[in-house]
Amino acid sequence: MTYLRKNLTRVIVALMTLMLVFTMMPATMWTVAAEDKARTEIKVTDADGKITCVAPSNVEEITAKHEKKFVKVNIIFKPGSEVEVDGDTPISINGVELNKYKDSLVYFSYPESDFDPSIKKTAMLDLYIYPEAWELIKKGGQSGEDTKPKENNVSLSLDITETDGKLISSKPDYADKVDVKFQKKNVHVYVSLKKGNVFDINAKKPIIINGIDISKYSEDDVYISYPETDFEPNLTKATVMDIYIYPDLWKKLNKSGPKEDEPTVKPNEQGKYKPSDYAKVYETEKVKLADLPIYEKVNGKEVPVTKAVKFSVYNSTTQQHETNAVSADSKLKELTLVKDNNYIISIDDKEYDMDNAYITSNKDGALPQNYKIDGKTVDKLVLIKRTKPADGTDNHKRVRVQLPVFYKDKQGSEVPAPNVKFKLTSPIDTVTVTSDEDGFIECDLIEDNNYMIEVSGGTYAMDSFPLTVKDKSEWNSGKHPYDHLSCRNVLSLIVFDKADDHKHDTVISTYDDNVELTGLNFGTEGKYALNERVLPNGSVKVFEGKDYEVVDIDTVNMARVEISKLAHGSFEVTRKVPAGKSVKQVYYIDEAGKPVKVKFSQDGDKVKFLMDTMSMYNNVIEYGSNEQAEYYVVNKDSLKWNSGDEALEIVVKAKSSDEDTYDNFSHVTVDGVLVSADNYTKTKGSLRLKFKSSYLKTLSNGSHTAKIYFQNGAVEARFTVAGNNSQRNSGSIVSASSKAKNLVIAKKARVHRSIVKTGDSNMAIAYEATLIMAIVALAGICYYRRKRV
Repeated sequence: MTYLRKNLTRVIVALMTLMLVFTMMPATMWTVAAEDKARTEIKVTDADGKITCVAPSNVEEITAKHEKKFVKVNIIFKPGSEVEVDGDTPISINGVELNKYKDSLVYFSYPESDFDPSIKKTAMLDLYIYPEAWELIKKGGQSGEDTKPKENNVSLSLDITETDGKLISSKPDYADKVDVKFQKKNVHVYVSLKKGNVFDINAKKPIIINGIDISKYSEDDVYISYPETDFEPNLTKATVMDIYIYPDLWKKLNKSGPKEDEPTVKPNEQGKYKPSDYAKVYETEKVKLADLPIYEKVNGKEVPVTKAVKFSVYNSTTQQHETNAVSADSKLKELTLVKDNNYIISIDDKEYDMDNAYITSNKDGALPQNYKIDGKTVDKLVLIKRTKPADGTDNHKRVRVQLPVFYKDKQGSEVPAPNVKFKLTSPIDTVTVTSDEDGFIECDLIEDNNYMIEVSGGTYAMDSFPLTVKDKSEWNSGKHPYDHLSCRNVLSLIVFDKADDHKHDTVISTYDDNVELTGLNFGTEGKYALNERVLPNGSVKVFEGKDYEVVDIDTVNMARVEISKLAHGSFEVTRKVPAGKSVKQVYYIDEAGKPVKVKFSQDGDKVKFLMDTMSMYNNVIEYGSNEQAEYYVVNKDSLKWNSGDEALEIVVKAKSSDEDTYDNFSHVTVDGVLVSADNYTKTKGSLRLKFKSSYLKTLSNGSHTAKIYFQNGAVEARFTVAGNNSQRNSGSIVSASSKAKNLVIAKKARVHRSIVKTGDSNMAIAYEATLIMAIVALAGICYYRRKRV
């Protein structure tokens, strides 16, 4: 005991030295035995297609069987012998080290991690062994080769064209199959490779389609999938690739598909066109065509049609149906067209059908030309018998339009928008449609008619625009939906919170700036014009003896040089008033030639009036005695709306002739944006204007300015919104950071990062124990020395 006390310091120092040496020794010295124990050596025999396995001591159960493309080996390890997911599991079969062929001819799969990716160790391992490796295993590794089979890592390059609505792709030498087709939401490209060729999933090689590397685009534009990873998520090489190209990117890639029409003349520096640039839309000279023979195709032969057949004659340049023509003696006779205007001739018959004819003419007595194919003469019309007679209720040739709908939040993120109702209004047709559960609309529209599309009800709005279906046979591209404002192919519809309705509206003006128009986002492409013509007063005779002007204000598509009819909307027209004139009333002249009053207000030398349509009706501005009145807001000091209040009422009076205040009311704006009449009520008693709570909830907290217009003046009222925390989404649309395409496709391969194993991780507990022992020893020395002192 005395000896131990005398030499305690030496004993502790020696013990600490041993601990330090132990700690500094290479970890691999302590893991050799463990690695030997963890190595799994399997013996198999393969006779007559039946595989027999001999399980080593650390394996509970092992089975192997031939499948279509590989041999699948399922291994269940005993407790304590689990293997690390993503680790380099030391395993061999018949002496063949499988890690040597990992991710090329042998694929390691950990089934439990598919259900719980957080699993680090597992007792289950599936091996997928491809034929080349299995032959080597059967021979016990005696192949004479010590390297992996040679593989060709390919970089995909395709050329895809669209013809008559169908897609055709090139096929590289290394490809076994290439299939490309339109799907409901995208263009799908499928590629499988010939034997010996692979896609390196992690190599990030270019994927070229029509000369563009699509691999550089985000998943908002293209989704690239390798179906084999569904069965083996650890794959780094694959022989099959799926590509899903979404509409915005496909538009860039599709060199042969629908394109934007471009104006043949360019606007001036201010983006305006001279009236002479679109003079043909007002052409009046007519030409009479030569007789057009009518044939029926029967068994490959063309036979004259003897019955009288009715045809519709539609002027595409002026966007109006001009007449119906009926054939006689197997011919369409004495058909008269406006010179240089474009026409669509369509059949209107229960028994026969016909592809539309696209014709134009500038010469009397001649056959027309196909305006889509320069110089090609249309010398006949060829009909086919319908397989089933038309019911006669709607003989218009309609075109199926299918478009995805996205909700765009204030951060710019977009998600599919189901259950949104749309109304499409053309001069001759109205269609309503609701987006389905995937956020898609489908509807049948009449070709070459402008449909003003807008959200109908609900809490959403959109930038309304004239949607029109145009034939693109000149590009071998079928019929496609276009925006008549810009002539851009329409690929999707975007809706947003109703509070932002009309906030994107822009203003266009005539060449001489005499007239301005707002009510839509007319864009910045320079493909749209506004024109005014002052017509003779004699064209509207009901105002004879009065002081008035007849004006024709038209919107014109300059890419195609055609009138752009806007059949529904909220349009505000501002026109200069001749010096010294006061506007008494503004009208439009309806189809029956009757004047219809419209809301207006005059401010100095300008008159503003509201129209529900454009390019459809002429206007009459009547002048006379209409002195400007002075209006004031009675309750201007108490204009505050708190969230939860029923409404906000503004009371306006005139200082003189107040009994006319209600009748003189025209419209109201808030912060410069026209307020729809659906968002307020008005009652007599001077003027009592009430904003509905549903509208006020769309406004931000703080101060706002309402401007109330009358036919003889205007007044402003400032009001405050407070406590407005309402959420402006329906609950069926959720915000996201990128487009959720709702596409059911192969799942993404998970990215597994390989971690270099040093063996140190196995010694973590030993290091901790050594450190604790050293600290205890050091404390003992200090205590003993202190006690001796």
